[in-house]
Order: sequence, then structure tokens, then C-alpha cells
Amino acid sequence: MKKIAIIGGGASGLMVALTLKKELDGNVDVEIYERNNKIGRKILMSGNGKGNISNFFVSEKNYNNPTFVKPIIDNFKVDSLIKEFFSYGLSLVKDDSGRMYPQSDSSNSILDILRIQLDNYKVKINNDIYIDSFEFKDKFFWIDNKKYDYLVIAAGSIASNKEVKNKIQDSVEKLGHSFTKLYPSLSQILTNYDYIKSLSGVRVKALAKIAINGEIIKKEYGEVLFKDKALSGIVILNLSAALARKTQDMKINSAEVILDLLPNLSTQEVFDILLYNIKNNPWKTIDQLLLGQFNKMISLSILKDSGIIDFKKRVDSLSANDIKKIVDVIKNWEFRVSISKDLNNCQVICGGVDLKDVESPSLESKKVSNLYFCGEFLNIDGECGGFNLHFAFASGYNVASSIIKKINSDEK
Repeated sequence: MKKIAIIGGGASGLMVALTLKKELDGNVDVEIYERNNKIGRKILMSGNGKGNISNFFVSEKNYNNPTFVKPIIDNFKVDSLIKEFFSYGLSLVKDDSGRMYPQSDSSNSILDILRIQLDNYKVKINNDIYIDSFEFKDKFFWIDNKKYDYLVIAAGSIASNKEVKNKIQDSVEKLGHSFTKLYPSLSQILTNYDYIKSLSGVRVKALAKIAINGEIIKKEYGEVLFKDKALSGIVILNLSAALARKTQDMKINSAEVILDLLPNLSTQEVFDILLYNIKNNPWKTIDQLLLGQFNKMISLSILKDSGIIDFKKRVDSLSANDIKKIVDVIKNWEFRVSISKDLNNCQVICGGVDLKDVESPSLESKKVSNLYFCGEFLNIDGECGGFNLHFAFASGYNVASSIIKKINSDEK
């Protein structure tokens, strides 16, 4: 009987265990080591507790290393995930954006179903045990004086764990693997915009863009949430992923988030609308000009950024140049970005085990036979919307498939 140790009881580690046991059952002894007092912590957190398990439109383009990711998700597409969880007894539904959730709309359902399957297959789970090192000698892996034929590192990232680095990293580096630099991804974007505090709590729909060193690298439409010192919301989280990847690759001299508050209208059309409003309501004060279009605090911030000083003048006192400045802010509202390296306030880490020494799609180490990596421990991060959990499950499936193939080959 082959013995397999899995370090990490998250989505990827659990998928490794279940896939192995479903296929090989009594021919393998699978043991999970989990640092927390319960498995699946991030599964419970996903989708604000609703369980955003995947995305119907998942593709390699949603990840930072698409060429590496493609064969992994090709082996475990959305249909595969839906069928797998349906076989466990869990039905999934999707929203208009393709985000996949359990029918119950609760992440607890995902974890409950997984626990039932793990119990059925008698997978040993060691909770509250933090494995910070292992040894490789005589072609075996040793953890706390226990010998294993295969080792799967599914230890996740240090996102929100308040650590400088994952301690298991030292043992991996001793075997010749390297790690990329780590940056926060899927996080709010800090800004030193002058009026940000006055906007705290306000939401607005906009076409959001991120510009780095003067070049726009990503744009996405959706809701933006203003916070005391930052911008947030799903579109901002996705912009933060693009920012993290560029920070990893190049020196950032400047970065800005740019909001187009009326993306369906041209600059001229916005100008004409304001001019029409002024001509029909010349008696309005300037601070009332934009109230038919935007929240009051957003309206005031736009006017301030346009250089308007006296808000109590009549709107017909505005010159054509004044109106053009207001329109420019509406179409190109700029927020200077403060680059953050804080890894404690993000959903995902950009960075991890360098992929150059990892096979795809098997995710086996090129340095050490029978050593595997999956999930967030790899230098793979996806966009917001279920893509990271999908990769976790897909990577776990691919690791298990490789191990199964090896064990079956050995038995022939």
C-alpha cells in the first residue's frame, strides 16, 4: 500500500485526497495535515459565505501564467467540476456573471459534502498540526518520523495568515526549488487621493482602468466602492491582480486608477448633456449641476478636481472651458495609487513556487520524483469570481491523476 501525505486541507488538498481514494481506495493510505482547527477555511470564506466555487466562463486567460494553466484546466473543466460535485450530492447554479454557487447559496454545503466523502473513504485528517518542515531521504518523504511514498504540498499562500513566509518553503528550497517574490492580489487599492475620506462608503458604476508607467494594462466595468484610504469592489480587485503581476515583472514608477463614470457616452455627448442642463436651468448653483447624474459626494469631488472653487455661483457662469474640465474628470477620474506590499489584507497572493521547475499538467516537481505542488502554493493567481477555487480543485485533480497513473503503472 502506497502512503501519501498532503500538507494542507484546503480545496486543492481535499480534491487530491478524494480523487485518490475514489480511484484506488484501499490501495492507498492518504493522510492530510491541516494547520487550522478545521479544513476548508477559504472555501467557507468564498463568495462572502455563499461559496463561489468556480466560474462557468473559466479559461487560461483568467490567470497570470496562462500557458502553464491551460492543460490543467483543460483536464478539469467546469463540466468536470459540476459532475464531480453532483456525484457527491451537491448541485451547482450560476449567476449572470458565470459565478458558480451551491444550490443552497451557502459555502457550508460545499464543505459538508466534502467532509462526508472524506469520512466515507476514511481519509485521516490531522487538524491543528502545522507542518513547517519535511525531509527527503532514501526516496521517501519523512514528516514527524513517518514515512511516505508521495508528498503533496497544498499549503496555500500566506494571504491573511500574518506570516512573512510559509515555513514549509525552506524544505522545498533545500530540494532545489525557488520562489518568486510575493505581492498582494485581489485586494483593495490604496490611494492618496485628496478627497477619498469624504467618499467613504459611496458606490458607483464605472469603467475602471489601471495605468502603470502611463500605459493602461487592464480595464473592466462594474461597481467601485470607496473606502477611507482605498478603492474596492470586484473590478478593483481584478485591477489589483494586474497591478501585482506587473509589480512582480517590472519597476513601477507611477500607477493610477482611472474611472470613466459614463462609459456609454462620448466626451462630446457628456458635454452636450451638461450644456443642455445649464441652458434649461441657468438658475441652478454649480453644486447642483451633477446631482441628476451622480451621488452628491461624487459630484462635489468632481467639481473640486475640475478646479471649481465657488460652488454657489449660478451654473450659467461656467465657461465652455470650465465645462470641458468637468467632463474630463467625469470621463477620466484619476486616483494615484500607493503601491502596497501588505500580504495580510488580500484574498490571494501573486507569487509562489517558480513554475520553471514544475511539470504541467501533472504538477510534479522536476527536481524530486513523487513531490507535487498544487493550489495557491504555486505561482498561479486568478481573477475574482471563482477562478482561484476552480484552479485549486483542478490542480488537485491533476496531481491525483498523475499519482494514480504512477501507482497503476508500478502494479503492472
